[in-house]
Amino acid sequence: MSSSTFNPAVASKLDAVLKKHTQDPYTQLPRIVVMAASSEGVLYSGGEGYEQLPPRAEQLPAAPRISDKSIFALFSCTKLLTTIAALQLVEKGTLSLQDDAAEWAPELAEVKLLGFGDDVEPKLLENKTIITIEMLLTHTAVFITSTFSVSGLLPLAFLLARVTLSLTPRAPLPFINAAFVSSVEEKHGFSYEFLAPELFERLRTSPGISVGPLGVTAGRYEANTPKKSLTKMPLISEPGQHWDYGTSHDWLGLVIEAASGLNNLEEYFKQNILLPLGIVDISYLPNPKTVDTAHGPIPYTTTPGYSSGDPLHHWGGAGLFGSASSYLTILRALLGDGSLDGARILAKITVDLMFINNLAQDSPAREQQLQDIAELTLPSDPFALKRTAYGYGGWLSGEGYAHGRSETALTWSRMANTYWIVDKENDLAFMVFTNLLPFGDKAVFDCWKEVEPLLYEGAGKGRVGGKA
Repeated sequence: MSSSTFNPAVASKLDAVLKKHTQDPYTQLPRIVVMAASSEGVLYSGGEGYEQLPPRAEQLPAAPRISDKSIFALFSCTKLLTTIAALQLVEKGTLSLQDDAAEWAPELAEVKLLGFGDDVEPKLLENKTIITIEMLLTHTAVFITSTFSVSGLLPLAFLLARVTLSLTPRAPLPFINAAFVSSVEEKHGFSYEFLAPELFERLRTSPGISVGPLGVTAGRYEANTPKKSLTKMPLISEPGQHWDYGTSHDWLGLVIEAASGLNNLEEYFKQNILLPLGIVDISYLPNPKTVDTAHGPIPYTTTPGYSSGDPLHHWGGAGLFGSASSYLTILRALLGDGSLDGARILAKITVDLMFINNLAQDSPAREQQLQDIAELTLPSDPFALKRTAYGYGGWLSGEGYAHGRSETALTWSRMANTYWIVDKENDLAFMVFTNLLPFGDKAVFDCWKEVEPLLYEGAGKGRVGGKA
């Protein structure tokens, strides 16, 4: 489907690309949904593949087809809503970007700093640096956390792999691209265990340090995960000095709940973001219609894409489920300077702040943070970010691309190959959703490499010059 303002010939090309990459859902992409919009409306919506991939090919005719209304596990796409919520509270004066976040999440005052003694053994040190709201927004508070695995998402075999296959401590978990781990593991500190398995093995065997066992009940975003799974994790370096992807938005969620006086993030999101935008299908509550999760290597296998039971806690870093169509509505509100169809979720001046570099102001820390971000990009990514920075809610592209993407485009992704981009300069937002593991899967990148330039071309936003 395309609008009258999107070139119909290019829309047909996009449809053909999606079909080409999903012809065999067991050895190519099991599914993909691509959507694009301007601030005025949806420009393109295309989807190929299946919501639930049956075990055998002969069952495909009866399998439900994917659409822009299908419910996806949003994983770290949750972080954008948490960012918007925090900025709303800043607008209201309830929070300030330079506030000590421990005023609202008192457990932060007790968080320790991970250090190493003369014998190179891990130990916990006192943290003497205030953790601000802005540090949580920009991932510069640098928390460490244990492995996460959504209940029902990762096969038990994945979680038992270290024991049954006698994997070395350095071996990455199978839901993350091995090349991704090796490309960053030697360069700087880490926060999620799937980026630093060797470090976490050492921590588990160190007296006085507890990061929890590897397993379903210890998963960061399990339905039954208690709050203490977050609050007992140490900082991996002094707050404000590094950029490291971790649990900052989970802490930010605790701040939002306390500052707003509401029971949980779901309640806040509904009242202040979702219902004002007319969205009713984004929720933390499990949905049996959620698209299943496909796991590589080829041939793909699948597991249910939803957990059973209302989660104990609504985390700010992940956990939402929702449709591509509804998520695009949120992106369109950002294109519209915080407003869509008469509903305003942010002031224009606040939205503008999301699209500028918000890392440390002092030069040494800023340069270190920029280097940290650059090292977390996948070499195989066809649009790997160069000279990137971090706004509020995502990375900034950092330089223009020959096919049209501007240097100020805001983007985020993660986990099950769900990607979104908001390019305000070109009045274009788009998404690529797959629910496919591992992150950085080559099949996804091969398709995306063809899709993104066509989206810019079809919207009349393609240009000459910039990054190839």
